Amino acid sequence: ATGSTFDLVSSSLAVPEATTFNVQSGIAKDTLIMASAHHVKWKSAQIVAVSSDGTGILNNGSDFSDSTGYSLGLGRKLSENTSASVTYSWEKGTGPTSGSPFTLRDDSQTLSIGVKHTIEALSISGGLSYTKAGDVDVTHAPTSMTASYTGSSVTAFGLKVGYNF
Repeated sequence: ATGSTFDLVSSSLAVPEATTFNVQSGIAKDTLIMASAHHVKWKSAQIVAVSSDGTGILNNGSDFSDSTGYSLGLGRKLSENTSASVTYSWEKGTGPTSGSPFTLRDDSQTLSIGVKHTIEALSISGGLSYTKAGDVDVTHAPTSMTASYTGSSVTAFGLKVGYNF
């Protein structure tokens, strides 16, 4: 396939301000309940990319909206050396349509599980997370072309080995 490249004339982006509120409490022997709310001020952190193609077709900008995500989880000490957790998280999106190629999902829901095991000074932690992203149709203004993103999901796995000395 043959493609074209264009130089960026200018671009900008910013890191948004974010606030997180976490709470946890014991609800039974060796069991914790955890909850959090995470608010991000995306409106003040837009991405702008302007190319040198001269047509304006490749000029893109984001249209991010402020967002708040929530999570609720349980943690349990299974033995003196092993603990586990399960968390459900959700974030409301901005709707099923977008005019920005940087906004490729609507609502999202995530289920995460984690386990930590300690053997003297060695600790091994692992986690698995599955996110289902909401469907969205993105229409690019200069071309009026629409791309549909449906059935999107993300599966992530993490492993950490630590040694305290």
